[in-house]
Amino acid sequence: NLIDLPEQQTRISHPSVNKALKSDAEIRIGFDVCCNCAKKDVSVVCKGCKRVRYCSVTCRKADAQQHQQIDNEEEGHDHPPDDSFGHGSVVCALLRTCDMDEIVEYNDSDANKKSPADLEAAEDRIRSEFESYPATLANILMDGPCYQSIFSKNKSKSHYKKHNDNTDEDDETTLTIHVIGASKEAELWGDINKSSSLRNSLLLPSNVYDAYAEALLELALSNKIPKIKIMFVGPSCPKKNITERRFLTTEGVVTVKDYNKHNKHKNNDGDPSSSSLVCQLIMETHCCDYNNDFMTNGMLLPDIVIFFNPGFTCPDYNWTKSLRFIPDKTHFLVTTNTEMEGIADCQYLHNQKFITTLPHGIEHIINESETRNDLDNENGVTNDEDSDGNREMFFTNNPYAGTRVRQSGNMANDLFVKSQWMFGGIWSKFTKDLNNNERPKRKLGIKDDNGQQRRDKGKRVSKKKKTKTSGNSKKQNPCLI
Repeated sequence: NLIDLPEQQTRISHPSVNKALKSDAEIRIGFDVCCNCAKKDVSVVCKGCKRVRYCSVTCRKADAQQHQQIDNEEEGHDHPPDDSFGHGSVVCALLRTCDMDEIVEYNDSDANKKSPADLEAAEDRIRSEFESYPATLANILMDGPCYQSIFSKNKSKSHYKKHNDNTDEDDETTLTIHVIGASKEAELWGDINKSSSLRNSLLLPSNVYDAYAEALLELALSNKIPKIKIMFVGPSCPKKNITERRFLTTEGVVTVKDYNKHNKHKNNDGDPSSSSLVCQLIMETHCCDYNNDFMTNGMLLPDIVIFFNPGFTCPDYNWTKSLRFIPDKTHFLVTTNTEMEGIADCQYLHNQKFITTLPHGIEHIINESETRNDLDNENGVTNDEDSDGNREMFFTNNPYAGTRVRQSGNMANDLFVKSQWMFGGIWSKFTKDLNNNERPKRKLGIKDDNGQQRRDKGKRVSKKKKTKTSGNSKKQNPCLI
Protein backbone atom coordinates (compact mmCIF):
# COMPACT_ATOMS: atom_id res chain seq x y z
CA ASN A 1 0.00 0.00 0.00
CA LEU A 2 1.90 3.06 -1.25
CA ILE A 3 -0.27 5.40 0.83
CA ASP A 4 1.50 3.93 3.87
CA LEU A 5 4.94 4.03 2.26
CA PRO A 6 7.63 4.41 4.96
CA GLU A 7 9.28 7.55 3.58
CA GLN A 8 11.91 8.82 6.06
CA GLN A 9 13.48 5.73 7.63
CA THR A 10 17.18 6.59 7.87
CA ARG A 11 18.01 6.90 11.55
CA ILE A 12 19.69 10.20 12.28
CA SER A 13 19.39 10.16 16.07
CA HIS A 14 22.69 8.30 16.55
CA PRO A 15 25.19 10.81 18.02
CA SER A 16 27.78 10.04 15.32
CA VAL A 17 25.27 10.50 12.51
CA ASN A 18 24.01 13.70 14.07
CA LYS A 19 27.55 15.01 14.34
CA ALA A 20 28.36 14.05 10.75
CA LEU A 21 25.31 15.91 9.47
CA LYS A 22 26.32 19.02 11.36
CA SER A 23 29.90 18.94 10.08
CA ASP A 24 29.16 18.15 6.42
CA ALA A 25 25.94 19.32 4.79
CA GLU A 26 26.64 17.24 1.67
CA ILE A 27 27.17 13.92 3.44
CA ARG A 28 25.26 10.93 2.07
CA ILE A 29 24.27 8.56 4.85
CA GLY A 30 24.45 4.92 3.78
CA PHE A 31 26.39 5.75 0.62
CA ASP A 32 29.54 7.69 1.52
CA VAL A 33 29.47 6.81 5.23
CA CYS A 34 28.09 3.98 7.32
CA CYS A 35 24.30 4.11 7.52
CA ASN A 36 24.36 3.24 11.20
CA CYS A 37 27.28 5.17 12.73
CA ALA A 38 28.48 7.49 9.91
CA LYS A 39 32.03 6.10 9.76
CA LYS A 40 33.70 6.65 6.42
CA ASP A 41 34.34 2.93 6.02
CA VAL A 42 31.59 1.52 3.74
CA SER A 43 33.08 -1.89 2.97
CA VAL A 44 29.97 -3.85 4.01
CA VAL A 45 26.80 -3.80 1.93
CA CYS A 46 23.32 -5.14 2.68
CA LYS A 47 23.11 -8.67 1.27
CA GLY A 48 19.42 -8.31 0.48
CA CYS A 49 19.13 -5.12 -1.57
CA LYS A 50 22.83 -4.30 -2.10
CA ARG A 51 21.94 -0.60 -1.88
CA VAL A 52 22.84 0.39 1.70
CA ARG A 53 26.41 0.43 3.03
CA TYR A 54 27.95 -0.01 6.49
CA CYS A 55 31.34 -0.08 8.15
CA SER A 56 30.83 -3.53 9.64
CA VAL A 57 28.49 -6.48 9.92
CA THR A 58 27.68 -5.33 13.44
CA CYS A 59 26.36 -1.99 12.16
CA ARG A 60 24.48 -3.71 9.37
CA LYS A 61 22.67 -5.95 11.85
CA ALA A 62 22.05 -3.06 14.23
CA ASP A 63 20.37 -1.02 11.49
CA ALA A 64 18.12 -3.96 10.64
CA GLN A 65 17.06 -4.62 14.23
CA GLN A 66 13.85 -3.32 15.76
CA HIS A 67 14.54 0.26 16.75
CA GLN A 68 15.26 1.15 20.36
CA GLN A 69 14.93 4.85 20.96
CA ILE A 70 17.99 6.66 22.27
CA ASP A 71 17.46 9.05 25.13
CA ASN A 72 19.62 11.85 23.86
CA GLU A 73 18.92 14.07 26.83
CA GLU A 74 20.58 11.57 29.17
CA GLU A 75 23.58 11.35 26.84
CA GLY A 76 23.90 15.11 26.65
CA HIS A 77 22.67 15.48 23.04
CA ASP A 78 20.07 17.91 21.87
CA HIS A 79 18.87 15.83 18.90
CA PRO A 80 15.49 14.21 19.67
CA PRO A 81 15.06 10.45 19.39
CA ASP A 82 13.49 9.23 16.16
CA ASP A 83 11.20 6.29 15.48
CA SER A 84 12.51 5.41 12.02
CA PHE A 85 12.44 1.76 10.97
CA GLY A 86 16.04 1.77 9.83
CA HIS A 87 16.87 -0.94 7.33
CA GLY A 88 14.06 -3.28 8.29
CA SER A 89 12.58 -6.01 6.13
CA VAL A 90 9.99 -3.72 4.52
CA VAL A 91 12.54 -1.08 3.55
CA CYS A 92 14.95 -3.74 2.25
CA ALA A 93 12.21 -5.33 0.10
CA LEU A 94 11.22 -1.98 -1.38
CA LEU A 95 14.84 -1.17 -2.15
CA ARG A 96 15.09 -4.46 -4.05
CA THR A 97 12.31 -3.22 -6.34
CA CYS A 98 14.35 -0.03 -6.86
CA ASP A 99 17.25 -2.19 -8.00
CA MET A 100 15.04 -4.18 -10.38
CA ASP A 101 13.53 -1.01 -11.85
CA GLU A 102 16.96 0.45 -12.57
CA ILE A 103 18.13 -2.79 -14.17
CA VAL A 104 15.18 -2.62 -16.55
CA GLU A 105 15.33 1.14 -17.09
CA TYR A 106 19.01 1.19 -18.04
CA ASN A 107 19.03 -2.11 -19.91
CA ASP A 108 21.53 -3.64 -17.49
CA SER A 109 23.05 -6.97 -18.46
CA ASP A 110 21.63 -8.44 -15.25
CA ALA A 111 18.17 -8.23 -16.83
CA ASN A 112 18.89 -11.55 -18.58
CA LYS A 113 19.17 -13.19 -15.16
CA LYS A 114 15.74 -12.01 -13.99
CA SER A 115 12.45 -13.81 -14.43
CA PRO A 116 9.96 -12.58 -17.06
CA ALA A 117 7.43 -11.86 -14.30
CA ASP A 118 9.88 -9.63 -12.41
CA LEU A 119 10.82 -7.78 -15.58
CA GLU A 120 7.19 -7.21 -16.50
CA ALA A 121 6.39 -5.92 -13.02
CA ALA A 122 9.30 -3.48 -13.23
CA GLU A 123 8.11 -2.25 -16.62
CA ASP A 124 4.64 -1.63 -15.22
CA ARG A 125 6.05 0.38 -12.32
CA ILE A 126 8.20 2.54 -14.57
CA ARG A 127 5.36 3.14 -17.01
CA SER A 128 3.01 4.09 -14.18
CA GLU A 129 5.43 6.82 -13.04
CA PHE A 130 5.44 8.47 -16.47
CA GLU A 131 1.69 8.17 -16.91
CA SER A 132 1.09 9.70 -13.46
CA TYR A 133 1.79 13.20 -14.84
CA PRO A 134 -1.16 13.40 -17.28
CA ALA A 135 -3.33 11.31 -14.93
CA THR A 136 -2.73 13.71 -12.04
CA LEU A 137 -3.23 16.81 -14.15
CA ALA A 138 -6.55 15.69 -15.65
CA ASN A 139 -8.15 13.88 -12.73
CA ILE A 140 -7.33 16.40 -10.03
CA LEU A 141 -8.71 19.21 -12.19
CA MET A 142 -11.86 17.18 -12.72
CA ASP A 143 -12.30 16.05 -9.10
CA GLY A 144 -10.86 18.93 -7.06
CA PRO A 145 -13.69 21.04 -5.56
CA CYS A 146 -11.60 24.22 -5.65
CA TYR A 147 -11.13 23.91 -9.43
CA GLN A 148 -14.77 23.67 -10.46
CA SER A 149 -15.16 27.44 -10.78
CA ILE A 150 -12.73 27.30 -13.72
CA PHE A 151 -15.18 25.27 -15.76
CA SER A 152 -18.25 27.27 -14.78
CA LYS A 153 -16.51 30.38 -16.07
CA ASN A 154 -15.45 28.51 -19.19
CA LYS A 155 -19.08 28.23 -20.22
CA SER A 156 -19.23 32.02 -20.52
CA LYS A 157 -17.18 33.40 -23.40
CA SER A 158 -16.93 36.79 -21.74
CA HIS A 159 -14.64 35.33 -19.11
CA TYR A 160 -11.83 34.46 -21.50
CA LYS A 161 -9.82 37.14 -23.22
CA LYS A 162 -6.54 37.25 -25.09
CA HIS A 163 -3.42 38.44 -23.33
CA ASN A 164 -2.70 40.75 -26.24
CA ASP A 165 -3.63 41.20 -29.86
CA ASN A 166 -0.56 39.34 -31.17
CA THR A 167 -1.79 35.94 -30.03
CA ASP A 168 -3.07 33.54 -32.66
CA GLU A 169 -5.82 32.26 -30.36
CA ASP A 170 -9.22 33.19 -31.76
CA ASP A 171 -11.31 31.20 -29.29
CA GLU A 172 -12.27 33.14 -26.19
CA THR A 173 -13.18 29.96 -24.28
CA THR A 174 -9.70 28.44 -24.17
CA LEU A 175 -8.81 26.70 -20.92
CA THR A 176 -5.13 27.58 -20.45
CA ILE A 177 -2.81 25.43 -18.32
CA HIS A 178 0.82 26.31 -17.60
CA VAL A 179 3.06 23.46 -16.44
CA ILE A 180 6.02 25.34 -14.98
CA GLY A 181 9.44 23.74 -14.68
CA ALA A 182 8.61 20.92 -17.10
CA SER A 183 11.40 18.67 -18.39
CA LYS A 184 11.84 16.02 -21.05
CA GLU A 185 12.81 13.46 -18.40
CA ALA A 186 9.57 13.86 -16.45
CA GLU A 187 6.43 15.60 -17.73
CA LEU A 188 7.61 15.29 -21.36
CA TRP A 189 9.05 11.79 -21.31
CA GLY A 190 8.33 11.31 -25.03
CA ASP A 191 11.72 12.71 -25.99
CA ILE A 192 13.39 9.82 -24.19
CA ASN A 193 12.24 7.34 -26.84
CA LYS A 194 14.77 8.60 -29.38
CA SER A 195 17.91 7.96 -27.36
CA SER A 196 16.91 5.79 -24.45
CA SER A 197 18.76 2.85 -22.97
CA LEU A 198 15.49 1.32 -21.84
CA ARG A 199 14.93 -2.36 -22.64
CA ASN A 200 12.36 -1.64 -25.31
CA SER A 201 10.16 1.13 -26.58
CA LEU A 202 7.10 -0.53 -25.02
CA LEU A 203 8.37 0.52 -21.61
CA LEU A 204 7.13 4.04 -22.23
CA PRO A 205 3.65 5.08 -23.36
CA SER A 206 3.64 5.29 -27.14
CA ASN A 207 3.38 9.07 -27.20
CA VAL A 208 3.46 11.56 -24.37
CA TYR A 209 1.02 13.89 -26.13
CA ASP A 210 -1.45 11.07 -26.79
CA ALA A 211 -1.27 10.24 -23.09
CA TYR A 212 -2.23 13.79 -22.12
CA ALA A 213 -5.02 13.78 -24.72
CA GLU A 214 -6.46 10.50 -23.42
CA ALA A 215 -6.29 11.74 -19.84
CA LEU A 216 -8.05 15.02 -20.66
CA LEU A 217 -10.78 13.46 -22.79
CA GLU A 218 -13.31 12.97 -19.99
CA LEU A 219 -12.60 16.44 -18.57
CA ALA A 220 -13.31 18.03 -21.95
CA LEU A 221 -16.45 15.96 -22.54
CA SER A 222 -18.03 16.46 -19.13
CA ASN A 223 -17.39 20.22 -19.06
CA LYS A 224 -17.99 20.88 -22.78
CA ILE A 225 -14.71 22.74 -23.16
CA PRO A 226 -14.13 23.82 -26.79
CA LYS A 227 -10.38 24.32 -26.48
CA ILE A 228 -7.63 23.40 -24.03
CA LYS A 229 -4.10 24.73 -24.29
CA ILE A 230 -1.25 23.27 -22.22
CA MET A 231 2.06 25.11 -22.18
CA PHE A 232 5.04 23.18 -20.83
CA VAL A 233 7.61 25.79 -19.82
CA GLY A 234 11.13 25.39 -18.52
CA PRO A 235 14.80 25.41 -19.49
CA SER A 236 14.80 21.58 -19.42
CA CYS A 237 12.11 21.26 -22.09
CA PRO A 238 13.19 20.03 -25.56
CA LYS A 239 15.48 22.62 -27.13
CA LYS A 240 13.33 22.77 -30.23
CA ASN A 241 9.87 23.99 -29.28
CA ILE A 242 7.10 21.55 -30.15
CA THR A 243 3.43 22.10 -30.95
CA GLU A 244 1.08 19.10 -30.98
CA ARG A 245 -2.65 19.14 -31.65
CA ARG A 246 -5.33 16.55 -30.95
CA PHE A 247 -9.09 16.56 -31.32
CA LEU A 248 -11.04 15.17 -28.37
CA THR A 249 -14.30 13.77 -29.70
CA THR A 250 -17.13 11.65 -28.38
CA GLU A 251 -15.47 8.67 -30.06
CA GLY A 252 -12.02 9.25 -28.62
CA VAL A 253 -8.79 11.09 -29.45
CA VAL A 254 -8.25 11.94 -33.11
CA THR A 255 -5.06 13.27 -34.69
CA VAL A 256 -5.17 16.32 -36.95
CA LYS A 257 -4.38 14.15 -39.99
CA ASP A 258 -7.18 11.71 -39.28
CA TYR A 259 -9.65 14.47 -38.46
CA ASN A 260 -8.96 16.30 -41.72
CA LYS A 261 -9.14 13.02 -43.63
CA HIS A 262 -12.55 12.16 -42.20
CA ASN A 263 -13.87 15.66 -42.80
CA LYS A 264 -13.30 15.30 -46.54
CA HIS A 265 -16.05 12.70 -46.65
CA LYS A 266 -19.48 14.16 -46.00
CA ASN A 267 -22.80 12.44 -45.48
CA ASN A 268 -25.70 13.39 -47.68
CA ASP A 269 -26.95 15.79 -45.04
CA GLY A 270 -23.65 17.65 -45.13
CA ASP A 271 -22.42 16.51 -41.71
CA PRO A 272 -18.95 15.03 -41.31
CA SER A 273 -18.89 11.25 -41.22
CA SER A 274 -16.66 11.42 -38.13
CA SER A 275 -17.96 12.21 -34.68
CA SER A 276 -18.70 15.82 -33.80
CA LEU A 277 -15.76 17.78 -32.43
CA VAL A 278 -15.85 18.28 -28.69
CA CYS A 279 -12.53 19.91 -27.89
CA GLN A 280 -9.34 20.96 -29.63
CA LEU A 281 -6.25 20.23 -27.51
CA ILE A 282 -3.08 22.23 -28.17
CA MET A 283 0.14 21.24 -26.42
CA GLU A 284 3.23 23.43 -26.66
CA THR A 285 6.73 23.17 -25.21
CA HIS A 286 8.80 26.26 -24.51
CA CYS A 287 12.48 25.87 -23.66
CA CYS A 288 12.85 29.08 -21.68
CA ASP A 289 12.42 30.57 -18.24
CA TYR A 290 8.93 31.38 -17.04
CA ASN A 291 9.31 35.13 -17.13
CA ASN A 292 7.92 38.37 -18.47
CA ASP A 293 9.37 37.81 -21.95
CA PHE A 294 7.53 34.52 -22.21
CA MET A 295 4.23 35.90 -20.93
CA THR A 296 4.16 38.96 -23.17
CA ASN A 297 4.95 37.04 -26.35
CA GLY A 298 1.34 36.59 -27.40
CA MET A 299 0.49 34.15 -24.61
CA LEU A 300 -2.80 33.58 -22.82
CA LEU A 301 -2.59 34.07 -19.09
CA PRO A 302 -3.11 30.82 -17.18
CA ASP A 303 -6.34 29.62 -15.64
CA ILE A 304 -4.22 27.22 -13.58
CA VAL A 305 -0.48 26.79 -12.98
CA ILE A 306 0.93 23.38 -12.16
CA PHE A 307 4.24 22.49 -10.51
CA PHE A 308 5.37 18.86 -10.48
CA ASN A 309 7.90 18.44 -7.65
CA PRO A 310 9.27 22.01 -7.78
CA GLY A 311 11.31 21.94 -4.56
CA PHE A 312 10.39 25.43 -3.37
CA THR A 313 12.42 24.95 -0.19
CA CYS A 314 15.56 23.65 -1.88
CA PRO A 315 18.36 26.19 -1.32
CA ASP A 316 19.81 25.46 -4.77
CA TYR A 317 16.90 27.28 -6.42
CA ASN A 318 15.25 30.65 -6.02
CA TRP A 319 11.56 30.61 -6.87
CA THR A 320 10.53 33.77 -5.03
CA LYS A 321 10.78 36.28 -7.87
CA SER A 322 8.89 34.08 -10.31
CA LEU A 323 6.12 33.08 -7.93
CA ARG A 324 5.28 36.61 -6.86
CA PHE A 325 4.13 37.47 -10.39
CA ILE A 326 1.51 34.75 -10.71
CA PRO A 327 -1.78 36.70 -10.95
CA ASP A 328 -4.04 36.74 -7.93
CA LYS A 329 -6.91 34.25 -7.88
CA THR A 330 -5.10 31.94 -10.26
CA HIS A 331 -5.74 28.29 -9.44
CA PHE A 332 -2.64 26.21 -8.72
CA LEU A 333 -1.56 22.64 -8.06
CA VAL A 334 1.73 21.47 -6.52
CA THR A 335 2.89 17.87 -6.24
CA THR A 336 5.74 16.67 -4.03
CA ASN A 337 7.54 13.38 -3.52
CA THR A 338 7.09 13.17 0.25
CA GLU A 339 4.63 14.43 2.83
CA MET A 340 7.38 16.36 4.63
CA GLU A 341 8.38 18.09 1.41
CA GLY A 342 4.76 19.00 0.74
CA ILE A 343 4.36 20.53 4.18
CA ALA A 344 7.62 22.46 3.75
CA ASP A 345 6.61 23.78 0.33
CA CYS A 346 3.17 24.78 1.61
CA GLN A 347 4.75 26.56 4.58
CA TYR A 348 7.14 28.35 2.23
CA LEU A 349 4.28 29.70 0.09
CA HIS A 350 2.38 30.76 3.20
CA ASN A 351 5.32 32.49 4.84
CA GLN A 352 6.12 34.28 1.58
CA LYS A 353 2.46 35.44 1.42
CA PHE A 354 1.73 33.68 -1.86
CA ILE A 355 -1.18 31.94 -0.15
CA THR A 356 -3.11 33.39 2.78
CA THR A 357 -4.59 30.14 4.08
CA LEU A 358 -3.34 26.70 5.02
CA PRO A 359 -5.02 23.45 4.00
CA HIS A 360 -7.13 21.71 6.61
CA GLY A 361 -5.14 19.13 8.54
CA ILE A 362 -1.68 20.70 8.49
CA GLU A 363 -2.29 23.98 10.30
CA HIS A 364 -1.21 22.38 13.58
CA ILE A 365 2.02 21.13 11.96
CA ILE A 366 3.13 24.49 10.64
CA ASN A 367 4.04 26.81 13.49
CA GLU A 368 3.07 30.29 12.38
CA SER A 369 4.46 33.38 14.06
CA GLU A 370 2.18 35.67 16.03
CA THR A 371 2.72 38.40 13.46
CA ARG A 372 1.60 36.17 10.61
CA ASN A 373 -1.48 34.97 12.48
CA ASP A 374 -2.45 38.55 13.25
CA LEU A 375 -1.98 39.40 9.60
CA ASP A 376 -4.31 36.61 8.48
CA ASN A 377 -6.94 37.56 11.02
CA GLU A 378 -6.66 41.18 9.97
CA ASN A 379 -7.54 40.15 6.44
CA GLY A 380 -10.39 37.94 7.56
CA VAL A 381 -8.66 34.73 6.55
CA THR A 382 -8.43 32.09 9.24
CA ASN A 383 -8.97 28.77 7.47
CA ASP A 384 -9.05 27.18 4.02
CA GLU A 385 -12.51 28.43 3.06
CA ASP A 386 -13.50 31.71 1.49
CA SER A 387 -16.27 34.03 2.68
CA ASP A 388 -18.87 31.96 0.82
CA GLY A 389 -17.77 28.73 2.48
CA ASN A 390 -16.07 27.37 -0.63
CA ARG A 391 -12.99 25.27 0.03
CA GLU A 392 -9.94 27.04 -1.37
CA MET A 393 -7.07 24.77 -0.29
CA PHE A 394 -6.36 21.08 0.09
CA PHE A 395 -3.45 18.84 1.05
CA THR A 396 -3.64 15.11 0.45
CA ASN A 397 -2.08 11.93 -0.85
CA ASN A 398 -2.16 11.76 -4.65
CA PRO A 399 -4.28 8.75 -5.73
CA TYR A 400 -2.95 9.06 -9.29
CA ALA A 401 0.74 8.75 -8.44
CA GLY A 402 2.65 5.87 -9.96
CA THR A 403 3.70 2.67 -8.20
CA ARG A 404 7.46 3.03 -8.65
CA VAL A 405 9.33 3.43 -5.37
CA ARG A 406 12.63 5.32 -5.48
CA GLN A 407 15.57 5.60 -3.09
CA SER A 408 16.73 8.96 -1.80
CA GLY A 409 20.15 10.03 -3.01
CA ASN A 410 21.10 11.41 0.41
CA MET A 411 19.67 9.00 2.96
CA ALA A 412 19.90 5.36 1.94
CA ASN A 413 16.85 4.15 3.88
CA ASP A 414 14.61 7.03 2.76
CA LEU A 415 12.02 6.12 0.12
CA PHE A 416 9.66 8.15 -2.05
CA VAL A 417 7.23 7.96 -4.94
CA LYS A 418 7.21 10.82 -7.42
CA SER A 419 4.24 13.16 -6.95
CA GLN A 420 2.95 11.03 -4.07
CA TRP A 421 1.62 14.12 -2.25
CA MET A 422 -0.10 17.24 -3.49
CA PHE A 423 -1.69 20.46 -2.39
CA GLY A 424 -3.42 23.25 -4.25
CA GLY A 425 -6.10 25.86 -4.34
CA ILE A 426 -6.26 29.51 -5.26
CA TRP A 427 -3.32 31.91 -5.27
CA SER A 428 -3.15 34.59 -2.59
CA LYS A 429 -5.59 37.48 -2.40
CA PHE A 430 -3.22 39.38 -0.10
CA THR A 431 -1.40 42.10 -2.07
CA LYS A 432 -1.11 45.04 0.34
CA ASP A 433 2.65 44.75 0.61
CA LEU A 434 3.32 44.46 -3.11
CA ASN A 435 3.85 47.30 -5.51
CA ASN A 436 0.94 47.54 -7.92
CA ASN A 437 3.37 48.01 -10.78
CA GLU A 438 5.16 44.74 -9.99
CA ARG A 439 2.37 42.22 -9.64
CA PRO A 440 -0.46 41.40 -12.08
CA LYS A 441 -3.79 42.58 -10.77
CA ARG A 442 -5.86 39.92 -12.41
CA LYS A 443 -6.12 36.45 -13.72
CA LEU A 444 -7.58 35.68 -17.10
CA GLY A 445 -11.32 35.75 -16.69
CA ILE A 446 -11.43 37.98 -13.57
CA LYS A 447 -13.26 41.30 -13.74
CA ASP A 448 -12.44 44.47 -11.85
CA ASP A 449 -14.71 46.30 -9.43
CA ASN A 450 -16.45 48.07 -12.29
CA GLY A 451 -17.27 44.85 -14.08
CA GLN A 452 -14.79 45.53 -16.86
CA GLN A 453 -12.45 42.85 -18.17
CA ARG A 454 -8.92 43.56 -16.93
CA ARG A 455 -6.26 43.58 -19.60
CA ASP A 456 -3.11 44.79 -17.84
CA LYS A 457 -0.01 42.70 -18.46
CA GLY A 458 1.76 40.94 -15.63
CA LYS A 459 5.52 40.79 -15.28
CA ARG A 460 7.33 37.61 -14.41
CA VAL A 461 10.99 36.90 -13.82
CA SER A 462 13.18 33.93 -14.55
CA LYS A 463 12.58 30.77 -12.54
CA LYS A 464 14.93 28.28 -10.98
CA LYS A 465 18.04 30.42 -10.89
CA LYS A 466 20.93 28.32 -9.57
CA THR A 467 22.65 29.60 -6.46
CA LYS A 468 25.79 28.31 -4.81
CA THR A 469 24.34 26.87 -1.62
CA SER A 470 24.15 23.49 0.04
CA GLY A 471 20.96 21.72 -1.02
CA ASN A 472 21.57 18.32 0.48
CA SER A 473 21.43 19.26 4.14
CA LYS A 474 18.57 17.91 6.20
CA LYS A 475 19.29 20.68 8.66
CA GLN A 476 18.76 23.39 6.06
CA ASN A 477 16.27 21.69 3.75
CA PRO A 478 13.28 20.07 5.49
CA CYS A 479 12.13 18.38 2.27
CA LEU A 480 15.06 15.97 2.59
CA ILE A 481 14.11 14.80 6.09
